[in-house]
Amino acid sequence: MKYSEELSVSRLTLFPFVSYYGHMAQKVSEAPPEEAQVSEQQRVGATIRALREAYGYKLGKFAVAINTTHGHLANIEAGRKRCTPEMARRVADTLGVPLAAITTARSVEEVA
Repeated sequence: MKYSEELSVSRLTLFPFVSYYGHMAQKVSEAPPEEAQVSEQQRVGATIRALREAYGYKLGKFAVAINTTHGHLANIEAGRKRCTPEMARRVADTLGVPLAAITTARSVEEVA
């Protein structure tokens, strides 16, 4: 049995819905990356992570600086939790960046 056959057999055994929806997953994975939709929540989280890393903060230290927990900040950065307006303000103030740099999808030139 080939590896690909073993994989499909294990998927059918563990996840029966994969056999039904597998054709859909294949079509989604074939889509070009530029067509992928990113939610506002994911965009804000990715922006916070990029800014935090650019300013040299580790996740734990930055969480303490903005008065939240490591896990909550990790969930915001991953796009699993929504960043509240108050949290966005604390992030912006701590990093010394305009709030719009976090909350809008505009370029730096448009915000500044």
